[in-house]
Amino acid sequence: MSSLRGYREIVDLLKKGMTIEVQEKIMELREACVTLEDENHLLKKEVKSLDDALRFQGTLEFRSPFYYQKGDASPYCPR
Repeated sequence: MSSLRGYREIVDLLKKGMTIEVQEKIMELREACVTLEDENHLLKKEVKSLDDALRFQGTLEFRSPFYYQKGDASPYCPR
């Protein structure tokens, strides 16, 4: 449910004096917000993880047959 549509439904129900239905719609909107917040948190976490991986990848240089992190003498596995 889009939040704007849900808001309009609540306003219409209030005009009709249907307070129980309004409470149900408010609960639905709260649940939708919690779901969106959870999804947003997971997506931000994934973006940070991918960003960190890209930054790390940018610090590697290939010296056959291994990858080395710039300024580090220990090689990384080529796989």
